[in-house]
Amino acid sequence: MKLFLVLAPIAFLGAPLSAAAPPSEVTVTLSPLAGSQQRGTALLTQSGNTLAVTLKMPTPTGQKMSENGQPMMMKSSPLPAHIHRGRCPNPQPKPLYPLKPITSGSSTTTLTSTDLSKLTAGDYAIVVHSPANPQKMIACGDIKQANPTGTTTQ
Repeated sequence: MKLFLVLAPIAFLGAPLSAAAPPSEVTVTLSPLAGSQQRGTALLTQSGNTLAVTLKMPTPTGQKMSENGQPMMMKSSPLPAHIHRGRCPNPQPKPLYPLKPITSGSSTTTLTSTDLSKLTAGDYAIVVHSPANPQKMIACGDIKQANPTGTTTQ
């Protein structure tokens, strides 16, 4: 009996902890919506009480147009972006957190009103909107701890 009392606390100390540490960085793949062919990534990085959201969308960006039957790319306007509640391809229409518009292929926004563990634990998505029609979503990605292939929405 004495042996059990001595070994029980030692066995407890060696047991793995089941609670995982909250993520400090998550990459979200932004997949095209509505035939936009716009792809990109969002890097969310938690540092203390701030959350940095860095969006990257390779150029050329903008809406596809046709000139003399040949496709061309329009010079890009800033692309509005937000964090919405819900999942792609149908997140809630009302933005939850505004992000700086994507200009020249990137933007970085620092948020102090939320943290990464809240976003990865719930149903949230990053949405990029058309510059010509802010109601039209052109790219979307679900925020979760693992998003290796993005959200297929075509």
